[in-house]
Amino acid sequence: ITSIVNPSHGANLGRILMWGSTIKMIKDHPLGVGAANFKFVYPLYRDQREWELSGRNSRLERAHNDYLQIAAELSLLGLFFFLWLIGRTYYQGLKVVIHANSEEKSKGWAAALLGGLTATLGHAFFSFPLRNPASSLTFFLLISFIAVLDYQAFSAQTGVWRFSLVEPPKNYYYSMGIQALILLFLMI
Repeated sequence: ITSIVNPSHGANLGRILMWGSTIKMIKDHPLGVGAANFKFVYPLYRDQREWELSGRNSRLERAHNDYLQIAAELSLLGLFFFLWLIGRTYYQGLKVVIHANSEEKSKGWAAALLGGLTATLGHAFFSFPLRNPASSLTFFLLISFIAVLDYQAFSAQTGVWRFSLVEPPKNYYYSMGIQALILLFLMI
């Protein structure tokens, strides 16, 4: 257990060195290296100490930090849009949790979905769950369900809070389509 908080432990040091090399790559490629190109460009930036820790025959395809990987491949602007999506989702979910009537089921659902989203985002700091198809699908389903709960719990047209599991929102299919495209892009 003490190895988790020890930065000089082999696995931790390897990640720290990897993240440092990824930050150098981001600085040298402000527009990003392109989707799924991390594994081709990273060897040019790989720290010698990290290479020795991981083994000479090892090949890294992921930054072991989804945020750094998004910035390296899609630029800081791409990371900004990703973080905007996350921020918007938290705003929608917290709006439902705070303002929904206590007898509505949407409050509990939104809190549970935000918990799952938070767990995935925490995991993304140390690994690459968004590059795993099953985790990525779950992540975007969480975002989609929060958006649906927000729409259903609060109608912008009437200004009245309501909850219905039957009536889908008008922009639901557009939102699902955009999120499906992002999911496919992340799985490359």
